[in-house]
Amino acid sequence: MLLIVMLGASGRVYGLGELSLWFDECFCWKMSTYPLSEQWERAAGDNHPPLFYFFLKLWTLLMGHSPAAVRLFSVFAGIVTILGAFLLVREIETDVFQCSKNDARSIKPALFAAVLIALSPFQIEWAQTVRMYALGAALSVWSTWALLRALTAPVPRIRDWILYALLAAGLIYTHYFGFFILAAHGIYGGFRILRVLKDRRKTSSEKKKLILLAFLAVCLVGFLWFPWNNEFLLQRQRGLEQKWGRPQGLDYFTRSVSEMFGLMWNPASAEMARARIVTILFLFLTLAAFILGRKSERLLGLIVITSFGFALLLGSGSKSLIASWYFLFAHVFFLCAISVLLFRIPSRWFSRIILSVVLIGAGWQFTQQLYWRASRINDPSFQAAVNYVEALRKNGEIIFVNGPRDYVAVSPYLPDCKSMYVLSDEWDFVFGTGTAVVERQKHLTPASVSELNESRAWIIFATNKSMNPAGVAMPKDWIDVTEERFNDWRYGQIVVRQYEHIRTADNAIEQQSQL
Repeated sequence: MLLIVMLGASGRVYGLGELSLWFDECFCWKMSTYPLSEQWERAAGDNHPPLFYFFLKLWTLLMGHSPAAVRLFSVFAGIVTILGAFLLVREIETDVFQCSKNDARSIKPALFAAVLIALSPFQIEWAQTVRMYALGAALSVWSTWALLRALTAPVPRIRDWILYALLAAGLIYTHYFGFFILAAHGIYGGFRILRVLKDRRKTSSEKKKLILLAFLAVCLVGFLWFPWNNEFLLQRQRGLEQKWGRPQGLDYFTRSVSEMFGLMWNPASAEMARARIVTILFLFLTLAAFILGRKSERLLGLIVITSFGFALLLGSGSKSLIASWYFLFAHVFFLCAISVLLFRIPSRWFSRIILSVVLIGAGWQFTQQLYWRASRINDPSFQAAVNYVEALRKNGEIIFVNGPRDYVAVSPYLPDCKSMYVLSDEWDFVFGTGTAVVERQKHLTPASVSELNESRAWIIFATNKSMNPAGVAMPKDWIDVTEERFNDWRYGQIVVRQYEHIRTADNAIEQQSQL
C-alpha cells in the first residue's frame, strides 16, 4: 500500500510549482489571505461553501503561499482519497465475504482500486489544483466508509454515527455536489436499516438503537448545515439569474464521461464517436456493478448512478450550474466498483488477462498525463506577464484589468495590489468569478480614468475567457504604445499593453492652474 501511495504522490507532485496559478486557484489563494472570520462572509459572495477556504488558510499558515505550497494541500487530499478508497473497498468486501480485513478476498480488490485512483489522470489533475474538488473526493470516500462501518457494526455504536455525520457535513460544506453523494447514502442506508429491522436475529433494543443513532446522525448533519443554509439558497438564486448557465443534455453527459478518462471531446471530430463508445461502456459497467453487486458492493454503483442521475435531472432544466469536473467525486466510486467487478470474473486466467489490460491502460494514461503537464510548463501565463510588467513599470504606475477574474489572476504575482484596478463601464460581472474578493473601490470607469493625473499605465488581460470582455476599454486620450503576449494553455494568450496619457490643451491648462 505504501508503494501505491508513493506512486500516486509522485504523479501529483510532478511539476507542482512550475505552472502559474490559473484563475480559480488564484481566487482560493486570495481567500486564504483573509482571517477565518472574514472568509465566511466572503465565501457567501462566491458560488461554493466555505470549508475548503478554512482548511487552506490553516495550511498556508504552516506551508506558506507559494504555488507549490498551496497546491500541496490538494495533493494531500488526493493521497487521502487513495487511502480512503482502499479502506472502503476492503470494508465492503469484508462485509460481503464475512471475512477478516486481512483476507486476500478483501485486500486484492482494495489494492487494485487504490492503484487505479493513484494512476487516474482525472484524479491527478484536480489533486494538483488549488480547488475544493480533491478534498470533496476524499470526504466522499471517507464518509461512505464511515457510513458502512456504522451500518455493519455487530452492535450499533454512537461514535461510528457521529464520525459519519461529521464527515458528511464536511462534504457538503466543501462542495454542493456532495448532496448527491448523501442522497445515495440515504437510499442505501434506508434499505440496509429495513433489512436489519426484518432480521429476527437482532434484538428489539439493537433495532431501536440503530434507528435512534441513524436519526441522530441525520439531525447532526442538519444542525451543522443550518448556519450556512440561507447563504446556500442565496448563492443558488444568484447563480440561476446569471446568463452563462445553460441546459445540459446527453452530449454534456458524454463530454463529462470522456473527460473522466482523459479523452478530448470535440463534436466536430471523430473523437466524439469514441467518446460515445466510452460513455456506453461506462453506463454498462456501472449498471453491471450495481446489478451484479453483492450486499454493500451495490453501494458503489448506486452512488455513481445517483450522482449522474441527479446531475442530469437538474441540468436538463432552463439553467444548469453543474460543471463536468464535479463528477470527480463519482469517478472515485466508479473505479472502486470496477475493481470489485473485475475480481468477480470466475476464470482465473481470464481475470488475470483483464486485470493486466486495465492496469496497462491505466499506466499509459498516467504517463500521458505527465507528458501533458510537462508541455504546459512551457506556457508561462500570468506569472511571466506580471514579471514583464514589473521589470518595466515605474513605481506607482497603475495596472488595469478587465474584471475580477483577471484581477484575482494577477494579484498573487504583484508585490503590492494597491495600484491595480478593474476598468469597466459598470460593475456588472458574472457571479462567482472573483467578485467575492475584489473590493468595489477597486473599480474605475473610463471617464474617471481620463481624469487621472497619470502619464503612463499598463493593462493585463487574457484573450480566451468568455465571462469577461475581450480586452480593456481604455479612454481615447490613452494611447497604446507597446504590446507583449504570453501563451497560456487555458486562457489562450495573456496580453500586456503599455499606454501613455495624451492630455488635451484644456486638461493641461487646468492642471497648471491647480499648481
